[in-house]
Amino acid sequence: MGEALATSSTIRHVVEDANRYFKKALRIHPNDVRTLKWLAYTDLMLGHESLARETLEQIIATAPSDEFAHYWLHQIVKNSPEGEE
Repeated sequence: MGEALATSSTIRHVVEDANRYFKKALRIHPNDVRTLKWLAYTDLMLGHESLARETLEQIIATAPSDEFAHYWLHQIVKNSPEGEE
């Protein structure tokens, strides 16, 4: 359900609903990389970069070579006020 919502709209309340579905799914399967990616994606859409960053770091801890997580984490760090860490 979360994927359908996230891919069907950029309307904030729809993306927020999708985000909630992903959080619920992660309570059951906390290290499901696919769900973690969707959570990070919706957090980015909502402007929650710090939450997305935490999720991306969790993905990398679970799947160290995940290109999605590395790409988006790099984008967040590159665009942060602190710059590269």
